[in-house]
Amino acid sequence: MWHHSTINWILWLTLQNGLGKSVAILLTIIIQSFHKNKKKYISLETYKKDGGYVRTPVWFVIDSDIIYVVTQKTTGKVKRLQNNNYVRITSCSFKGEPTEWTKGKVKNVTGEKADKAIMLRKKKYGVSARLIDLFSKENSIVFSIEPVN
Repeated sequence: MWHHSTINWILWLTLQNGLGKSVAILLTIIIQSFHKNKKKYISLETYKKDGGYVRTPVWFVIDSDIIYVVTQKTTGKVKRLQNNNYVRITSCSFKGEPTEWTKGKVKNVTGEKADKAIMLRKKKYGVSARLIDLFSKENSIVFSIEPVN
């Protein structure tokens, strides 16, 4: 069931940023699908300099209808995102088996939003996320994914 306040907020935000209604509706469908299905992974498709792509299943959290991913600064996906911050995402299994793809744009997130995303990840993924944070907190990076046409 779509919540009208969420849809109105997404429509307003996307229109303010010069994006169309179709992007707003698409984002709403994606967010609701992820929430409804309690998905644990999205497949993140990043692009190499030669135009090839790499698909990686990653943990994600959603806060205020924005998708966040926490990962290590030294990973290949972060290196590829520095060269090209456009991605495609889809819900998937741990093995990375995708469903329907959506185009997005990645932005680095810092400060309170990053801290909140890390806290939400700990809550969603429990002990596994806490163990990863023990060994890599200083080396973590948080980014958001916003849909694009």
